Amino acid sequence: METPCTLPRTLWPERIVAPLAAALAAVGAASIFGWWFQSDLLLRPFGSMEPIKFNGAVTLLLLGALVLGLEFKVRRATWLAVVPFALSTLTLTQDVFQTNWNLDELIVRDTLSVANPHPGRMSPISSLVLALVSISLWWRGRGTAPRLRLLVEAAIGSLACSAGITTLLGHAAGLPAVYTWGTSAVTSPVMAVGMLLAGAVGLVLAWREAMTQGNGPPAWSPLPAIVACLTLTLVLWISLREREQTYLGARTQTAMDALAVQINSEFDRQANDIEKIARRWSEANQNNEVIWEADAITLMSASQVFGCDSASPITPGYEEDGQISI
Repeated sequence: METPCTLPRTLWPERIVAPLAAALAAVGAASIFGWWFQSDLLLRPFGSMEPIKFNGAVTLLLLGALVLGLEFKVRRATWLAVVPFALSTLTLTQDVFQTNWNLDELIVRDTLSVANPHPGRMSPISSLVLALVSISLWWRGRGTAPRLRLLVEAAIGSLACSAGITTLLGHAAGLPAVYTWGTSAVTSPVMAVGMLLAGAVGLVLAWREAMTQGNGPPAWSPLPAIVACLTLTLVLWISLREREQTYLGARTQTAMDALAVQINSEFDRQANDIEKIARRWSEANQNNEVIWEADAITLMSASQVFGCDSASPITPGYEEDGQISI
């Protein structure tokens, strides 16, 4: 009896790459439409949080289209990585060198920014991740140095997934130090989803190619866990640093308030003492330097600890009338 001919089994990485890439492109396209039509539902589906930036949406759309092109063997699709890499790298350069090249609102004006000091600008962490993802996908399209390329793809994919998951957890837990990554720019939860999808695509592509070689799990298989642990360590350090700065700021403010209260109370006490002296002098029939000197000694003894070193009577014209010798 002849054995029936069966089709080769399709591995799970081969089945999910295209859906992941389509989801990545859909996130970018939906965000672009959201900016064009000013739709809060598309830009801020998680509530009144920082929306994804237009340049970031364009980057996600092109990266998703690039992966789909590679899956369907479109040779020129590799060049789609140029625009995401350029946008991400130039944005990151602006943050590093504290410059503004007017790239952030080149096409769409950002009127929905909540806490971003530069409206329309992607956060530094998202710029870095998307630039690295663009490099890895371009390298995949070129197909050179496969062993080193798979290792780099796995590292970049792990970093992107860790950054996306960490940002989402930061928003869910309400921890600004986490979803800002120690900077003044807020990373949108929609961008976090995009980074997570981009990282997952890179990991699955690298895993699929390594498994097709038939040598079992790749040598870099522990890499995602290692990168996740390193990312968690970095996030914990950022959170602890932010908490320490907040604590030191609160202690400093408390000390300043206490000093201000002490100074005000001392000024009030000295004003009351001088007012009593002035009332007693006004009730005297004539100016008596003996009384002046005695009052000056009393005033000096109470004020020397605050830096007072002389006492002088003032005439009604606000001029010094000599200095009383103590």
